[in-house]
Amino acid sequence: MNTLRYKLNSGKPNKFLYFVACFAGLLIPNAFYRRRLQKELAAVRLRPDYDYIRQRVDYYIKLNEPFTISEEDKLVKVLGWVFYRGRLCDYKRNIFHTAYFFDQHEITRWFPKTFRWNYCPGDVYFGSSDISSDAAIMQCI
Repeated sequence: MNTLRYKLNSGKPNKFLYFVACFAGLLIPNAFYRRRLQKELAAVRLRPDYDYIRQRVDYYIKLNEPFTISEEDKLVKVLGWVFYRGRLCDYKRNIFHTAYFFDQHEITRWFPKTFRWNYCPGDVYFGSSDISSDAAIMQCI
C-alpha cells in the first residue's frame, strides 16, 4: 500500500491515467484536428505572448536552407534507437514505446496524414536531422 501511495503522490504523472486519456483520445478522428489547424494557428498570432512563442520556435528549429524528405519508407533500429522515415499515418504504436507514439500523435494528428517525416523517438542527445520527441515541433511549409 505504501508503494501505491508513493506512486500516486510522488509528483510523477500517473501512467495508467495518462494511457487511459491517450487511448480515449484516439476515438476523436484526426480529421477533426486537421479542420481546426488554420483557425488555431491564426489564434496563436493574436496572443499577447506571440513574439515569445516565435522566439522559442526559432530556437528549436534551426533550418537555414530548404530540405527534402526521401520518398523511400524506412525503419531502422540501431543500438536501441529507432529511425523512422515515412508518412505520418504509417507510424504505428507497435514500432516503439507507446508513450512516444502518443507524444508524436498529439502533434502529427493536426497535419495531413500523407505528410512525410524523419522521426527518432526518445530523448535524443546526438546531432540528428530527424524530428525527435524531446523537441517535438514541426515546421510545415
